[in-house]
Amino acid sequence: MTLPETSIEAVGSLRAVLGAVPHGLGLGPLGALLAVASEPGLSVNDLADRLGVPQQTASRHVSQLMGRYQESAAEEPPAPLLEQRVSVEDPRRRALFLTPDGFAAVEILVAAGRRA
Repeated sequence: MTLPETSIEAVGSLRAVLGAVPHGLGLGPLGALLAVASEPGLSVNDLADRLGVPQQTASRHVSQLMGRYQESAAEEPPAPLLEQRVSVEDPRRRALFLTPDGFAAVEILVAAGRRA
């Protein structure tokens, strides 16, 4: 069984975009990064709602994107792709935003999608 030509082209486009994902970034954190890119200022609870995951899972994704987790102690910590700031709307809340490296990562993904 083979895929229709349009599906094969779509798979090729997905491969191109996934090939541009920063090293070590899984699909969960990638989804979190893209959610914050599309809605800057989300809280971790808002992010969990958008992703349809428990708050603890969203918090883990955020920690990874902030460079707090690394695969090995010998590795250089990854550049943070997200940062937390005090929310302008509610000072008790922390809002999530892309860092300059986060913007660059998202721009690379978008460019890969356009080329594909």
